[in-house]
Amino acid sequence: MRASPLIIVAWTVMQALASTALACTVCDTGTGEQVRAGLFDNDFGRTLVAVLLPFPILLAVVAMIHFGLPIPFRRSQSLLREGQR
Repeated sequence: MRASPLIIVAWTVMQALASTALACTVCDTGTGEQVRAGLFDNDFGRTLVAVLLPFPILLAVVAMIHFGLPIPFRRSQSLLREGQR
């Protein structure tokens, strides 16, 4: 059975990340446990929403600047009549 190039790349990346995780000197200490406890506490969902919420708002503002506001522009009847002459 031949391994596809995608599987080989995925395996290589996983091996590189595993060695980095094993090299962490703080992860197995009391400080590392306190950091994990502070990150993944009962307010994790609320904190995650608070951190990620600005991104869709910023994306919407950038889209409105790029594409314009979705308000249809109506010309007055007098301008249309003058253009037909």
